Amino acid sequence: MNHIGFNIDHGGLDYDEILLLSKLGEDLGFDSISFYDHFYSLSDENEICLEAWSLLPAISLNTKKTKLVPLVTNNLFRHPGILAKMAATVDNLSKGRLIFGIGAGWYEKEALDFGYKFPNLKTRLEMLDESIQVISKLWQEDKTTFKGTHYALEDAESLPKPMQKPHPPILVGGKAKGILRIVAKYADISNFTIRGLGIEECMRKLAQLKDYCSEIGRDYNSILKTVSGACFFAGSKKELEIELEEDAKRREMTKDELTKFYMGSAVFGTTEEIIDQIRQYEKIGVKGAMFRFSKPKQKEKAKLFSNEVMSKIKT
Repeated sequence: MNHIGFNIDHGGLDYDEILLLSKLGEDLGFDSISFYDHFYSLSDENEICLEAWSLLPAISLNTKKTKLVPLVTNNLFRHPGILAKMAATVDNLSKGRLIFGIGAGWYEKEALDFGYKFPNLKTRLEMLDESIQVISKLWQEDKTTFKGTHYALEDAESLPKPMQKPHPPILVGGKAKGILRIVAKYADISNFTIRGLGIEECMRKLAQLKDYCSEIGRDYNSILKTVSGACFFAGSKKELEIELEEDAKRREMTKDELTKFYMGSAVFGTTEEIIDQIRQYEKIGVKGAMFRFSKPKQKEKAKLFSNEVMSKIKT
């Protein structure tokens, strides 16, 4: 794997706790620190959830090397004009460490609760396509004029430009066919969520992406293919069983129910088992992964992953 990231589950955590985990991730050698772009905690809507694009500049000023990633920005929440400015600001504050992650948005209830429209997938994909065009232009052109179906700009001048040239790497998240076409056109990095994926489905999606790249003359190998999602693991079978019991009780599920859930939605097992699973993804062309660890033990699991797993999968 060329890139291993720490996807911090920041729902329910205050800033000091998030900063501690971010600094730890950098010290442990993770290539990136990422946060989901949601207004609700994905664990519990009643928990606090600090806003991702407000966290990124704060974390950038307290880290030195690790890349910073919104995983991924919900395109529905911000106009591409302001988003281009926000991203350029973070890239400058971090001295060129931003990976610009963006997607079409999927959480309908959240959007509607906060007063955003949630159009159908076709429209959301059109908006995402136009948004990436607008943002890329604002990052690179002296003045930008754009007239699309969903967005329009007239002689917009966005300064400063990002520190990275020609622009920060663009990561597009999602695995729907329409998303894959957008990846082929614009992305430096693709990202599939592990939940509901599996090796065979991942192979099919990568094959589709390769076909879309061929259609437009894009070099498929110029795109870094990544996955992201939960990583529930322990050092031994015995420890795994104990932690499953604890987590099942916390979630008010049976151990069997939770095991079935993790097997379909996470990298799951002992350290040796997850190393094997990660290597299977690597064999089919996935060269990066960003993992989220069980919230009550994020610190401990990040350390264990760094010590027992990272050295065996990182190239």
